[in-house]
Amino acid sequence: MCPGELCEDRGKEFVSCANHCPRTCTDLWDHVQCLQGICKPGCRCPKGQLLQDSHCVPVSECRCGLPSSNHTVEYQPGDRVAVPCGNCMCVNGTFDCSDSRCLEISLWSMWSKCSSSCGVGQRTRSRNCGGTMHSPSCEGENMQTEECNQVPCPGCPGNQIFSSCANVCPRSCSDLQSEMECRQQVCEPGCHCTPGKVLQDEMCVLPEECRCSLLNSSIPWITNISSEDWQEDYTAGATIDHRCNTCVCQRGVFHCSESDCEECREGEIWSGETADFLRCERSCQDVYSVMGLNCTSGQGCVCEAGRYRNSSGQCVTAAYCECIVSDNIYPPGFEWEDGCERCQCLNGRKICSTGCPSLNCQEGYVKVEDLGKCCPVCRKQVTDVSATCQRFTEIRNISKGQCQLTNVAVSSCKGSCHSHVQVIPEEPYLHSVCECCSYRLDPKSPVRFMNLECENGNVEPVVLPIIQSCECSSCQGGEYSGR
Repeated sequence: MCPGELCEDRGKEFVSCANHCPRTCTDLWDHVQCLQGICKPGCRCPKGQLLQDSHCVPVSECRCGLPSSNHTVEYQPGDRVAVPCGNCMCVNGTFDCSDSRCLEISLWSMWSKCSSSCGVGQRTRSRNCGGTMHSPSCEGENMQTEECNQVPCPGCPGNQIFSSCANVCPRSCSDLQSEMECRQQVCEPGCHCTPGKVLQDEMCVLPEECRCSLLNSSIPWITNISSEDWQEDYTAGATIDHRCNTCVCQRGVFHCSESDCEECREGEIWSGETADFLRCERSCQDVYSVMGLNCTSGQGCVCEAGRYRNSSGQCVTAAYCECIVSDNIYPPGFEWEDGCERCQCLNGRKICSTGCPSLNCQEGYVKVEDLGKCCPVCRKQVTDVSATCQRFTEIRNISKGQCQLTNVAVSSCKGSCHSHVQVIPEEPYLHSVCECCSYRLDPKSPVRFMNLECENGNVEPVVLPIIQSCECSSCQGGEYSGR
């Protein structure tokens, strides 16, 4: 039980004798002996319920157990088990064989006392058989014999000694566990440890040297550990850390601290088993980052997987992450204009797109981007040669073989410039002034590299000049005097 936790929190009730039999569904099995011992107060399942799989269930939901050669086979309530002369049904944790036509065979008796106190002896057990006049004869043996007390005489294995009362409690390290009860029986001769020592791996050791196991432990959070740790034997002095509490293996039993740990908020989990543990989480600015982890030494609460720490200190999903742009904080889903783009905060990231409406120009009109304007407009295509030389920008589709790229802004220079030829009375007799509508490239970025998308999935690189301005300038080869 955790500090401050009540029996009712686990579906149980507090009684003065919590260990009276039966306590669990397995105590109902014929081959299981329920050991009660001295009454102890504590938590117990309500009347009419027993413990099964760490939960209180009605007796009618208890499974039945049938021993086999090396393990017990479990059956669900209502399951039937075939026997040579009928069927038995699992009811209330035991097998009901009332409709069996077999002879009534009793359970095996207790084993008799061994015929020898050391060396190889024998012991026996028996069972009775009875039935009706229509029942078949008994099948199987009614008497069993096995060897016992296979202890060499007079020596004993390891550092054990021979005694006339070898079954004195405690006998082994497992007897030290609070969940186990060592019942003192009638003295029997044999090998045992000297006073002050107990048996572990056929060797006598001090209780302080006993290992600990989680298999029979009552640690409340035992279900949170891995299966490897569950089956591990822990040496004396070994520790297990869980949140802010520590369990230490002492005299074969885990002794745990019961400190009140910090309660994690919604979306957080406890992390850090030791003071030097490195606990990590992601912030809303790390949603798309592979290495963006914020790590801190020590124990504490961190965001669950799939959640991120926002600027308010809460752990939220990516959809509720805010965006931080140039010291400005935009709430999730917020939309704003940034220059010629319209932006929105999505999953902690600023997503922008051109805010211009779709524009389709009629025949004879072209899309033109005016200087200082964000969106293009439709202008009538210039065909008059008397028009002034100026820069135009069109939205075109560029193709090369099976590769193309749509909606590409391409600039050009169009219009007329002043040109004339005069006759003069001396050589060269003709004087020409020839100006053409020419261009100036962007000095910082004269060309643009682009990739056309091909049908086979490849790309085709192309280079497009970037025209910064248009002007009238002398035509190349326009001087007539050389002709």
